[in-house]
Amino acid sequence: MRPPGAEEEALAGPPLVAWIALAALAIGAGRVLQPLSAALEALAGDRLTGHVTGQLIRSANAWPGIARFEDPSFAEDLRVASERAAKAGLTLAREGAHCAAALFGAVGLAMVLAALHPLAPIAIALCSVPATLWQWEYQTRTATSLYVRTPQARRLRYYREVVLAPEPAQDVRLYGLAPFFLDRYGLDFAEAVRTLRAGQLPITARAAAGAFLTGLVAGGVYVFVVWEALHGRLSVGDVALYGGAALLFQSRLQTVGRLTGVLPRELDFLPALDRVLNAPPDLPLPARPVPLPASMRRGIAFEDVWFTYPGRPSEAQAPVPAVLRGISFELPVGKSLALVGHNGAGKTTIVKLLLRLYDPDAGRITLDGVDLRDFDPAELRRRVGVVFQDFVRYELTARENIGLGALDALGGLGDDAPVLEAARRAGAADLVHSLPQGLDTRLGPRLGGRALSGGEWQKLALARAFARDGDLLVLDEPTASLDVQTEHDVYARFGELTRGKTTLLISHRFSTVRMAERILYLHDGRVAESGSHEALMREDGEYARLYRLQASRYLEQRPETEASRANR
Repeated sequence: MRPPGAEEEALAGPPLVAWIALAALAIGAGRVLQPLSAALEALAGDRLTGHVTGQLIRSANAWPGIARFEDPSFAEDLRVASERAAKAGLTLAREGAHCAAALFGAVGLAMVLAALHPLAPIAIALCSVPATLWQWEYQTRTATSLYVRTPQARRLRYYREVVLAPEPAQDVRLYGLAPFFLDRYGLDFAEAVRTLRAGQLPITARAAAGAFLTGLVAGGVYVFVVWEALHGRLSVGDVALYGGAALLFQSRLQTVGRLTGVLPRELDFLPALDRVLNAPPDLPLPARPVPLPASMRRGIAFEDVWFTYPGRPSEAQAPVPAVLRGISFELPVGKSLALVGHNGAGKTTIVKLLLRLYDPDAGRITLDGVDLRDFDPAELRRRVGVVFQDFVRYELTARENIGLGALDALGGLGDDAPVLEAARRAGAADLVHSLPQGLDTRLGPRLGGRALSGGEWQKLALARAFARDGDLLVLDEPTASLDVQTEHDVYARFGELTRGKTTLLISHRFSTVRMAERILYLHDGRVAESGSHEALMREDGEYARLYRLQASRYLEQRPETEASRANR
């Protein structure tokens, strides 16, 4: 037993008082950090997210072509990097702040335990290391497997999006597809969970063993304190102080281990992010670009152009043919040329090569005799107005939807006259005037704007192409979503719309392409027939056969005569 007054002396002694004061200061500082971290973590997370997203956008904008976006593996890297980076910033900031607070509190508790024995906090900390490592292994190998790493991940995401996305909503309801996709989701989910559990159980057992070891050491410190108190070397107050500190220190270390275990889970997108940020240009850029002429003098020429999309086997490797097989033709300045052919004949591929979104595998494409690869691709594209068959529906204002076609020329969308003129040429003037706020009307339902029909969106896309005062106009199925009257009006003014421009037209409607001065019929990646509509009809080849086949669908049946009805 301690002599009278010994307990008071022990509690009042300078060393113990100093340790308690330091511990209280550390624990108090940890408490102060929590509300401060709550205020700062959102700001830090948003800054980090904004920085990474900005880097992604800059990197993607540095790719001159579109091969990266059409490469499935790289497109997956881009998706993972963009989606995970947007979420990881806030999570890292939040968990990092909580981890710092827990670590600061653990330091204060270590000071208290060091007053009992210098080895006490060291022993507890060392025994926490295996549990922390196994926690990291658990997070790395299992926590993200279900939606990131398993083979079923992309299918699970697809099944979910088919049912929840707005685009397929009509089909899903019309055909009652929700139960079908729910069953598919359930099957793949169950398989993913089985794969997950197979690797999870051994790691869970090791993590539990590590946690038990850490708790055992902390409990041992508590038993030591009680033992010392029973032998009169410590007081009852010491038991509460040191025993509680040991258990709380062990709890703080577990918190630090759990929070740092978030790192493998939250940062596993970094390899994908690194591949995206450090991807080399997908097209070679000229060191000294040739200046584009003020206006084209001779026109465009394809010279024995061969092309196979990346990732698809070429003829030398497999019997799958190249998309283009020795294409050669000229598009003289100021003239119009139409491309027709079956799906997959290479029509849209020619447009992509002309815009230098890809480079040919062989042969070359020239503008006024200069290879397109010698020009700055950005400068080349600024001289071209394009309407793609899969045109973009920008959920912006009507002014922006049209003015995006020529941001520089329109002075940052500040001048309405060119916008309205482009709308008039595209047959979209009535649409613009019918909008509630005119050009200032926001379009698209996702952002709370005005919903438009497919034809109305296509009118705006056509106006966007006409807003660009370039030498070359490319129209890839430009009226596919327009009603018959609007399509007729557009092509009735075809000469006006294309006056002074070199025009490349793609359409499946032969009544449309006959307006072009020259027509190329493509088959099997080659130019099978070439000439004006009248010349091709006289040749009576495949073009003429398809034209008559399509025209026959629109011929009115001869009315029945009274006699024929009477003889029934």
